[in-house]
Amino acid sequence: MCTRITACRTRRSARWVIVAALIVLAAALVPSALSAQSSSATYSACYVPRSGTVYRIKAPNTPSACTKKDHVEFSWTEAGIPGPQGPQGPQGPAGPSGVRAYAYVSPSGALDADRSRGIGA
Repeated sequence: MCTRITACRTRRSARWVIVAALIVLAAALVPSALSAQSSSATYSACYVPRSGTVYRIKAPNTPSACTKKDHVEFSWTEAGIPGPQGPQGPQGPAGPSGVRAYAYVSPSGALDADRSRGIGA
């Protein structure tokens, strides 16, 4: 049991932040409800500072904006922000050697098979 009012409020606030984070995570992980949207969909929600509640907006059957002025609107994308490019990987093994071939074509456009190498006549 809390003995100081500030300690009780802090614990209560921490619980609400955890609950709000779980709600946001659950909303992002429900593909069946969001299957009609593209893979680069943007999701919007409002945060209620007094209670720590988060609710979706701008989606079917949800409000088009935050319901009160003190609610904080925020958004995120399904893909998220791209991270930095990773380090270059090690060089791969050498590929097979290519076939050395050349064709000798006479000025008239005929293939000279005797002077050509690796080319079928």
